[in-house]
Amino acid sequence: MSFTDVYFIFLFLPLFLIAYFFCPRKFRQYLILAGSLLFYWFAVSSRPALILLPIAEILIVYLAARILPRMPSSRRLIVLIVSVLLFGTLLLFKYLGLFTGKSILLPAGLSFYTFQLTAYLYDVSRATVEPETNILTFSSGILFFPKLLSGPITPWRSIRPQLDAPKTNITCLDRGLRTFITGMGLKVLVADRVGGLWNQASAVGLGDISTGLAWLAALAFSLQLYFDFYGYSLMAIGIGQMLGFRLPVNFKHPYESRSMTDFWRRWHVTLGAWFRDYLYIPLGGNRVDTLRLYRNLLIVWLCTGIWHGSTWNFILWGLFLFVIIALEKLLKIDKNRNPLSYLYMIPATLVSWSIFACTDMKQLGGLLGRLFPLFSKSHALIHGDWWIYGKSYIVYLIVGIVLAMPQPAALFKRIKQTPIGTVILFLVFVFSVYCICGGLNDPFMYFNI
Repeated sequence: MSFTDVYFIFLFLPLFLIAYFFCPRKFRQYLILAGSLLFYWFAVSSRPALILLPIAEILIVYLAARILPRMPSSRRLIVLIVSVLLFGTLLLFKYLGLFTGKSILLPAGLSFYTFQLTAYLYDVSRATVEPETNILTFSSGILFFPKLLSGPITPWRSIRPQLDAPKTNITCLDRGLRTFITGMGLKVLVADRVGGLWNQASAVGLGDISTGLAWLAALAFSLQLYFDFYGYSLMAIGIGQMLGFRLPVNFKHPYESRSMTDFWRRWHVTLGAWFRDYLYIPLGGNRVDTLRLYRNLLIVWLCTGIWHGSTWNFILWGLFLFVIIALEKLLKIDKNRNPLSYLYMIPATLVSWSIFACTDMKQLGGLLGRLFPLFSKSHALIHGDWWIYGKSYIVYLIVGIVLAMPQPAALFKRIKQTPIGTVILFLVFVFSVYCICGGLNDPFMYFNI
């Protein structure tokens, strides 16, 4: 069950909200935990035993954090052992299939709740947060269903104060519902529509299309990925608002960035913050000599690639981003606000997402050959297929490009609570549900991470 499942929209969420609003405050954590476990059970219903995995990880981390303050000399050892156990489980599910040749489906949300548990344990070991004594509070905070499957990755110090007394009322419900519908529209009406161009180009064969269509397909995938994950994040934030919680912002208009460094400060903000706080800074961050600085960057971007997927293209994707960001630091482009930066950011971003998209290395080689025919044996530089396929998606591409910029969001924010905004959101909801019921929507792309 996902946020765009009709059972979630018309059954699970309404019933949960009704129960939540009528539930006495002192029992709401029980309700959150029960609802989150039920939500996760639906997510892993094909393999229901997997519901035991997050429960086991939560119990291990909870107990480890409780004994940490009592054993100061063993802190590092305990953190190391538990962290190895957590990441070992994550890597086992992610990469066992890569080396055995067998397809292993990643348990829903494993990457996200593992990162949150590891961050909590590390913070307790540094005494920056107090170990949680209430297992109910800890479990409901980690498993909180709006953020459970694909984030935002929420630090414990951020969500812990909200668990005691979430401020919920009709205003919160109204604001959250509007945010939820906005995210649904971006996912169903923009991401799923524009992504059809990438799907069609892939069906033809990425090594058999023209250069023009290759660049259009890369643009379509870039917009699809953005609005898919941005839409999910908004839906998660909206559900949190309905329940009186503030989940962190995950996207800050990354496609207006003028450097790759700035792009990754704006894209999947909570993941970037995790790698910064729990890997980059502990390695020394940028307060080291030049050689170790680039070593730290290499480690972070290799780990970022590994986190996103279990095929070799993700390693290549991480290395590609490392090279771009390292060059920016070397040339001090990351601090440059010159509009000419777009001349390299646009193609660099499209190429990076092309590498991200192609899990088959042969397919990736074919696509790169079409994107850069002068550096390959490709001869299909100009062909009419870009128009044959592109004309059906030109409106979606334009809409996607416009909505990726901050100005439309700023304008909609001004009218969101007005009658005009209400009408717009009502139409967005109706058309989104129509597409969902007609089977015209795709699964969330980040559910496989």
